[in-house]
Amino acid sequence: LTSYKSWAHKCDFHRYLALIPDKYLNQASLAQISNETNETYHVEYTNRSRELFFNSNGLTILQPDGHDKEEYGRLTLKMLAALRDIYRRFSGRFEWLLKADDDTFVFMDNMKQFIAERNHSLPYTYGHNFRVIVERGYHSGGGGYLFTQEAFDRIGKALDANISYCHNSGYEDVDIGACLRRLKVYPARSLDDKGLERFHPTSFDSFISHQIPGWLFGYSENHPERVCDLSFFFLHRSLNSSFINWNNNSL
Repeated sequence: LTSYKSWAHKCDFHRYLALIPDKYLNQASLAQISNETNETYHVEYTNRSRELFFNSNGLTILQPDGHDKEEYGRLTLKMLAALRDIYRRFSGRFEWLLKADDDTFVFMDNMKQFIAERNHSLPYTYGHNFRVIVERGYHSGGGGYLFTQEAFDRIGKALDANISYCHNSGYEDVDIGACLRRLKVYPARSLDDKGLERFHPTSFDSFISHQIPGWLFGYSENHPERVCDLSFFFLHRSLNSSFINWNNNSL
């Protein structure tokens, strides 16, 4: 995956969220794939979750319990299932959690500098802030968003008890934002000291060509054309899976 080769390998820990094809779950076909691709793989199971490991480069795909179909209208369920699964298996191990689509590019050095200056123990999330629909707004899912450890623990604990705790309209970013508000987790500002955006839910090309979508001006809390020198998120391609990774304080 391009995102893994370009930036995701710099993360302390990662998982791509996607369905794992059946051919990787059969030992005979897995051996055949390994011979054809000159790559070795292995699959691990935890309860009803599956993980596919690419042994040569460390890339890992997670199919969380409850995610059994890739459809746009099921994005919320996919995200809720992933957050629950990650909470059950990795709670307390990491101080930050980043959710990004795999068509996002992240400047990891800039992001690590950003989180090094912030408190992971506060109930906040960071992203491109939309000011509509949800009380106090929500983050653009396409632009990616960060959970502090406290924010993630609150939603993970709620989903562990009942995955239906969060409303599921199919609009992942809206639903996650509304659920976090129920848990008294709030979107913090991620602007630089000049008031410029760090998270961008459109491509870098759209800024160069001055072709920002008109709807973005009505949704965004801040002026979407103002780009920070230390930006770290741009949405740039059109693929269809999501990605989650973690970062410790030891950067």
